This record gives sequence, C-alpha cells and structure tokens, in this order.
Amino acid sequence: MDDDFDDFDFDSESDEEQKGDDGKRPVHDLAQIISDEAGTDFAWTTEHVLLCRLISLYGRCALKPGEKETWVRSTALNVLIYECIAAGVLDFDYAPVLSNISYRGESKRVWLNLSQEAAAAIDDLRSTGMIRAVRMYTEDYKPSTAFQVSVAGLGMMKAVPQALFDELRHVVYVPDDQNTYKDMVQISWNPHKDLFALKSDKTGYYRYSTITEVEDVSYVSSPYIPTVLRRGLQPTTGAYEEIESTSMLARAGNDTWT
Repeated sequence: MDDDFDDFDFDSESDEEQKGDDGKRPVHDLAQIISDEAGTDFAWTTEHVLLCRLISLYGRCALKPGEKETWVRSTALNVLIYECIAAGVLDFDYAPVLSNISYRGESKRVWLNLSQEAAAAIDDLRSTGMIRAVRMYTEDYKPSTAFQVSVAGLGMMKAVPQALFDELRHVVYVPDDQNTYKDMVQISWNPHKDLFALKSDKTGYYRYSTITEVEDVSYVSSPYIPTVLRRGLQPTTGAYEEIESTSMLARAGNDTWT
C-alpha cells in the first residue's frame, strides 16, 4: 500500500515553533487541540497521535463507497512500534514477552520486545473511537487482532501540525537520496532465521528487525530462602519449640510403653 503524508490537509509550522528550549517536541495545547477536534476531554499525548498515524499508514477505513479499506495485523504493528521506539520516535518502554508467531498454518513461540505502554495507548484509541479493531483467527486457529484508523482518527490527525510526523517518516518509509517517502516498508517473517524483516519488493530494500533480540536483565535478584530451610540453622519461634516439646513427650511415652 502506497501512502504519503500529502493525502491529509495538515497545517505546517516552522522548526522553531516545533522545538522548545530543551530541544524536545512540545506537547502544550496538543491535548486541547485534539479534544476540541474529537469532542472529548481525554488526556491525549504526542504518543497517542503518533501511534494513530502509524496505524493509519497501514490500516485505514474507507472514506467513500467502493473505496478499499485496509487493516494492519497486531504482530506487524508490534514490530513497527518497536522500530519506532528504537529510533526514538515513540517514548515507550518495552520488555520481552513470549508470543505466538503463526506462519503458513504453524505456530511458534518466540520472545519479542513488546511495549505494554503502547498496548495501553491502543486501548485508549479504541475506547475513544479513533481506531477500530477486528478479531480473526490464523490458519492454525490462533486468535489475532487487526487495526485500522477510523474517520474520527483521521480527523484527529488533521488537527495537529504536519511536522509532528517528520520523525515517523524515517521509520516507515524506505530511505532514498531524494527523501520522497513513497515506498513504505512491509513486515515479513523469516522462518529459517526466526527473525522479522522490514522489506520492500519495489526497491529490494531488506533489513532484519531486532525485536527478537532479548536484552540482558539489568539487575540481579537473589532467591529468598526461609530460615527453616537454611542448612545448620533452626528457627527459634514459639511454634517450633512447641512442636519440638510435643515430639519429645511422644518419644518419652513410647519409651514407657515399651
């Protein structure tokens, strides 16, 4: 699917207006702008808008009769979200999650770096009607979800400056010398290497995603061993003393009976 940023009537702002004193993208008035457009008082963030735009590039509703609508599957979307996080476009954290990958009727369990914050933002977009979801099943009957942006979501993105999406272009479009942003990357699964790839059949662009590269845990934890299980140590609680005294009396009684 070819999709560029010219199919929406965005307003543009200068670079000076898009950067604050600390060099970060501003979010002041963004929630109010979107709330006015969407008619809600939800606390919108920059990440909500960027995530909605990312979904719209691969899945969007039909705007008129006979127009083709598209959907993006959750697995491919998770790869795109991870790539945006790795590129610094989305300010989300991620952690390894054991996930099902279905390919040609067979499923495999693979560790993926997934973002729970992104999943929560997607739920926010769904609950406010900015995106739609459809539940489906794979060939081997595993549940899967696909997403598309709604008319309300398209209206929300038209209310924000176009420059907000500049960084997103560098992730989802194949890089070229002219920066035309015409060829979007597609997500595919390589069953021989157990890796996801970002590719383009038009230009031959192909690179592997690092979403399957689970990072080492940055901290060390020690197991808790109760005192009663530690070798050479005995608990000194009253309960233990009561059990011990009861055992001694039983042994004494046995000796008397014999």
